[in-house]
Amino acid sequence: MKITKPEPKRIGAIITDVKAPALTPGEVDGVREAVYRHKLVVFRNQNPSNPEYIELARLFGTPQIYF
Repeated sequence: MKITKPEPKRIGAIITDVKAPALTPGEVDGVREAVYRHKLVVFRNQNPSNPEYIELARLFGTPQIYF
């Protein structure tokens, strides 16, 4: 997993070289840290199915449904 930091005075890190739903516990910790530091993360080159998207969300807590 590669985390690219944002440019100065910008928010949002870019995460590449990982299959998002199959993150290891260490990678989950890394993503959490990136969210804490950079306020936003974007997983590039991902196309998860609906079940994979929910699986990814569950790695970080209980998914919430918003309409």
